[in-house]
Amino acid sequence: MRSIYSLLLIAFLGTILAVIWQEYNLTYVEKVNPNKTEHGIIRTADDASYVQPPMNLKNRGTWKDNSAGNSSYYQRPPGYGMLYLASSHLYPSNPYVVIKTIQILGFFVSILLVFKLLIQYGLNQKWALVATGLYAFLPNFSGFIYHSITEGITPVLLLWSIYEWTKLLQVNQGSSQVISFRCFLSNGFLLLVRPQLIVFVIVFIVYLLTQAKNQIGRFKSTYIFAVHNVASPCDEHFRINENASNLFVYEPFILQATARSAWEFV
Repeated sequence: MRSIYSLLLIAFLGTILAVIWQEYNLTYVEKVNPNKTEHGIIRTADDASYVQPPMNLKNRGTWKDNSAGNSSYYQRPPGYGMLYLASSHLYPSNPYVVIKTIQILGFFVSILLVFKLLIQYGLNQKWALVATGLYAFLPNFSGFIYHSITEGITPVLLLWSIYEWTKLLQVNQGSSQVISFRCFLSNGFLLLVRPQLIVFVIVFIVYLLTQAKNQIGRFKSTYIFAVHNVASPCDEHFRINENASNLFVYEPFILQATARSAWEFV
């Protein structure tokens, strides 16, 4: 019980400290480059491909950025844009307030997840609290919570996904359904926001396949759900290009073969 209170204290103080650092940084950016800030958040060059598509969908009925060519429909994964779209409906006058709040809360939750993961992988409570404190208080891990960019929410999504996969391996067969659903959910959000991180999902799938045979059924359904979240945006890309071979050339990266395999699997 004492460790729970210590963890909550670390998470609370770490989040407050992160907000203080980010407010200081925001004030500095407003002074040296006021065009980089808007409504209490630091704008990035990626706004053109993350934020503009949901704005155009809301105003014009089409999900695309303002560039020319077919790639304007899918320059970026749709997850962060969907978050902006939802935020614009919740708080139309300033969606960034909602986004910033979610990213701050996400950092708070990520602190809790770090501790839980360290405990799950065998670290004792004392050293788990020390390591969690380093994560919470060092600015390295909260540097993007005031930016309109996927890195503001990717850490908590990745940690959540890893935590659920680890939990899925530990539960008995009778209580796995709820954990499986949470695993599906975390992987779905992660892949919609940052599909490149499917590599971490694959690592855990490989680990899962090394476990008891009765867990392989959970792997199958989870993999199908994960692939669906990658393939759904691909389906829209295919509709626009009318050619699957063009889906993976607009942004060359190391996971082209993985993305193509997911498309072909579906």
